[in-house]
Amino acid sequence: MVEERLTVARVAALFGVAKTAYATTIAAGAMLVAILWNSFPSAVLMAWFGLLAALTFARILFQLSYERGSARREPRIWEARFATGAFAAGALWTVPLALFFPAGDPLLQMAVIFVVGGTVLGAAGIYAASRAAFYGFCGLPILGAVFQLANQPGRTYTLLSLLALIFGAALIRVFLDIHGRLVANLRMRTENEEHLVQERLVLDTLPVGVAFLAERVIVRCNRRLEQMLGYAPGELNGKPARILYHSERAWRAAGDGYQALRGGKQLDGELELARKDGSRIWCSLRTRALDAEKPERSAIVAISDISERHAAAAAQYENVEKLRLAMDAAELEYWEWDQATGSMHFGRAPVTPRPAAKRISFDSWLMRVHEDDRERLRAAALAMQQRGEPYQGDIRIRFPSGEVRWRHARGKAIVDAGGEIARVIGVSQDITERKRQEEDVRFLAYHDTLTGLPNRRLLDDRLSQAVFLAQRRDARVAVMVIDLDRFKQVNDALGHRAGDAVLREAAQRIAGCVRKADTLARHGGDEFVVMIPDLRQDSECQVVAEKILRALQPVFLVDGREFSIGASIGVALYPTDAGDGEGVLRNADAAMYRAKQLGRNNYRFYNR
Repeated sequence: MVEERLTVARVAALFGVAKTAYATTIAAGAMLVAILWNSFPSAVLMAWFGLLAALTFARILFQLSYERGSARREPRIWEARFATGAFAAGALWTVPLALFFPAGDPLLQMAVIFVVGGTVLGAAGIYAASRAAFYGFCGLPILGAVFQLANQPGRTYTLLSLLALIFGAALIRVFLDIHGRLVANLRMRTENEEHLVQERLVLDTLPVGVAFLAERVIVRCNRRLEQMLGYAPGELNGKPARILYHSERAWRAAGDGYQALRGGKQLDGELELARKDGSRIWCSLRTRALDAEKPERSAIVAISDISERHAAAAAQYENVEKLRLAMDAAELEYWEWDQATGSMHFGRAPVTPRPAAKRISFDSWLMRVHEDDRERLRAAALAMQQRGEPYQGDIRIRFPSGEVRWRHARGKAIVDAGGEIARVIGVSQDITERKRQEEDVRFLAYHDTLTGLPNRRLLDDRLSQAVFLAQRRDARVAVMVIDLDRFKQVNDALGHRAGDAVLREAAQRIAGCVRKADTLARHGGDEFVVMIPDLRQDSECQVVAEKILRALQPVFLVDGREFSIGASIGVALYPTDAGDGEGVLRNADAAMYRAKQLGRNNYRFYNR
């Protein structure tokens, strides 16, 4: 699917720039006729120019046919047709080299070579999206120039023919580079578009409305939310979230709620939202910040229509608690513990009478709970059974296959006419994916996304802990700042994607030089930091630094090119060189710059 869309995009790019070729073809042809007007019969020149103009006009009509979109479902056929036109144009541009090459007039000869060569040179950019079109257009003129120059008498023409051949090879190399970059850019754009389409399809299949907010503006939302609130597709995108609230007071209250999202917390609530026609609808909102530290920057909101539930609650107030649980239990698992039998019953909803096949003893069910959660759940169950305390918590369930999944469970005790607890009912929800996402968010908050190493925040925390322990134990801590030498050459030569590959490999090589007890972090850019706790001797730092330099010594192979990248390392010790972690890190950085000044690819201790 991606390759098909890439082909469509590449052919569209080819036709998009082809208009330039048509205009320059006529202008260059007219210029060549004017140059040769007094050297060749005008009728022959005009015949050639007429054929060139007619072919160009036919290609323009072909361009218009493509732009009408009548056959864009066959991009390869259109590319082949375009390449055929390019080949015909290239053949016409070969005619001046074969028939209009003034014998004995080097100045006019060079003029012909200049006009034809300039036209061929422009093709490298104009036909960059298609190899077939480029080779079809340029092949004959390049060979014609080489052949014509080689047939002229004299050593100079022989050398010029060789130069033309070299020029043709260089032009092909330039075209291949341009073509490769263009295809890579189109592929990236096509894959991004494909990702957005798939994301949209997933969002639109959700049974609840979903909105992504940035600075309290709706960046995008799914079709369910638009239908729920009466908006056309895409109509809510870019609108302030204020449009969803029926009053200024409700809008201010929603803004105050952002503070409750700090630290990755989730905010649940129910309120009335405004439809497009001004009517109101009761909704359940579940909000989570994408930026745990600044939740107002970006957030995701899941919105469910609960208007029917509110209407039912108003009509049957006496049964509101059980009704609320039943409505909340949609797509959840219902469970019930019976005091008289000590058995558990499970199902999608309460069933009366309960089938025996779904009933097991509480102890049997408890053995399915993960051993780390078992005693905590047993204590909560006892509190519910004896004192009627409600329960809410997350537990792990081990399935017969060995798979472990997270469940969020809620339960409430039900008393009989005598005030004794008769049973406990509740619901549970599979939250394995949410737990995984929370773990991913925690990981991303403290690790570098490129290398997977601890980031500056986690490094500062571990360094502070190491210094604290060193103070208590009268121990030492070493900090090594590692800056890659000549890394800029990779970015300049191949771009940032290649630089990212080098950074990942460098991180792996350095990681192989440190202990598990040490911390290797990416400090930003091409700079890494190694923190060694419980340092016994300075020679340990020397050993690690030399191992890192040796590990970085082998060349890095990126996109077929080899790069030699060393490192400059600065070392500082606590408490010898500074009295806190920040100072040690700062002094190690200064030592690194000293090592770089003294010739790179070495290491230096602070104040040594």
